[in-house]
Amino acid sequence: MTTVTAPIAARLQPPVAAADAFGYLPRSRWMPLAFALPAAICGLSWAADGETSITDAGMLLLTVLCIFYFILEVFCFPKRFGIGGMLVFGGTLVWFCHDYLTHWYGTDPALQGDGFTSATLAKAGFYYSLWVMLMTIGLLVPVHRWATKPLSVVPETGSDGFYFIIIIACFILGLFPYMFLAVEPMHLAIYHQMTGGRNFSTEWIVGRSGNANYNWGAYFTLFFDAAMGGVQVAAFYAFFFRASLARKLVCWAIWFFWLAMNVGTGTRGLVVAMVVPVMAMIFLKYQARAAAMRVIVKRAYIYTGIVALLLLLLVQMQIKYRNTGFNNFSVNDAVENKVAGNMMFSEGLTAMQLVPSQHDFFSDLFPGAKFILPIPDLAYRLLITPIPRALWHDKPIAPDRSFAWYNLMVTGGTGDGVEGTTCSASVVGQFYMNYGIWGVIQGGLLMGWIIRVVEKGLQEAQGRPMTIILSLGAAAWLFRCFRTLNFNNIIGLILFAMLLAVVSAAYKQFFVTGGSNESPGGLVDVRR
Repeated sequence: MTTVTAPIAARLQPPVAAADAFGYLPRSRWMPLAFALPAAICGLSWAADGETSITDAGMLLLTVLCIFYFILEVFCFPKRFGIGGMLVFGGTLVWFCHDYLTHWYGTDPALQGDGFTSATLAKAGFYYSLWVMLMTIGLLVPVHRWATKPLSVVPETGSDGFYFIIIIACFILGLFPYMFLAVEPMHLAIYHQMTGGRNFSTEWIVGRSGNANYNWGAYFTLFFDAAMGGVQVAAFYAFFFRASLARKLVCWAIWFFWLAMNVGTGTRGLVVAMVVPVMAMIFLKYQARAAAMRVIVKRAYIYTGIVALLLLLLVQMQIKYRNTGFNNFSVNDAVENKVAGNMMFSEGLTAMQLVPSQHDFFSDLFPGAKFILPIPDLAYRLLITPIPRALWHDKPIAPDRSFAWYNLMVTGGTGDGVEGTTCSASVVGQFYMNYGIWGVIQGGLLMGWIIRVVEKGLQEAQGRPMTIILSLGAAAWLFRCFRTLNFNNIIGLILFAMLLAVVSAAYKQFFVTGGSNESPGGLVDVRR
């Protein structure tokens, strides 16, 4: 029961011209200049108090540029082995551009009945385009080894048997709440989880106290975090390990089981977090040969595209049925209208219109705070996110100071943001409301650089399974961060990595001997 020994990241032989130390093709340093044009055009419109046709031109140019560079990233993958550009440009298209072209292109915002002005639309176009330009700059910032080291925190055992045990153990842990904490018998609890949606899902004997949770019992969700970590290991195992067919079928059964469970929650982010890494694995599986042979492998694009379409269908289904349940699901009903969701451009318009005209920037606490605080605030919130609110009742409620006010303005919920439906102003609006243009500048650069860090971790993984899995898990989290840069969504992955690091180290210490037939390093061949 050994893994194979060829690395997943095949280096170019010989390296192409101007390649980096690993033989990968770097991106052009002039790329950000192209994305400066949409920001300049939307800024010109904003200066003219909102000329709709000029704003449309800027956002259309941003869309065209993102499409062009996304396609370029896809076809350069065999030479770059990088996912950073796909995240930046694909995320912008999905979360921002689609929304603008669907709801605002060619229309007068005053006629929409939402209270927004043409100047607000132009202002938002400027800040969103500026954010994308800054992310492209962040992609070009050098990444040192200390930054990618956390992605390789789990020691590799080189044993497919060990990974299969981890997969089964995580699956069982994920079932614990349904065994012991559900009001109904386990089989009914699972059925209602898969079919109930948000209003008719599993009932628990423990739970949250609201958006701000003070109940220790609500932390049973850590079992689900372990399960989701095991799900990604299961998918990787099924794709890349030379294991028996029976084991691979078990892995796929586990993956589809939890996919159905997450679809049933009605939460799109959970489904995205499961499916996006699998799309990347499919792409990696077939593109490694392309990297070695410097050829185009059509199956990589076809299979990944098919999974992307299935993901779109699942998301549309969730949007349609998440409040009523999935018992009467119909594919025709789910896709009868235009693609819905991901309205992150529109969600940020209230922030652009009311700040700072009706409310000052939320983190402008002292002279220079808007420039000084963006990065320290993020670091502080990353550190405090894992601390249970049941232990620290006064812990800040949300990722930023604007959370409660914005939810009051948009949803009419409670002023403290503790109860009721919540919304997001998008990652751009999040930084803008708190710090103004300095927040957008620092936030865009930082997010682009973090995406580059994750990409670099994948490039340097050289076939180590857990490094690849953690890199892809972090990439899925970053895709969700176009909505809000929220550390709550990655804490589960971090805890899973820390737990597995301890277990893996113990396994290597007590069970792997010098005479073992396990292969060193856990290197995995994706060419089979």
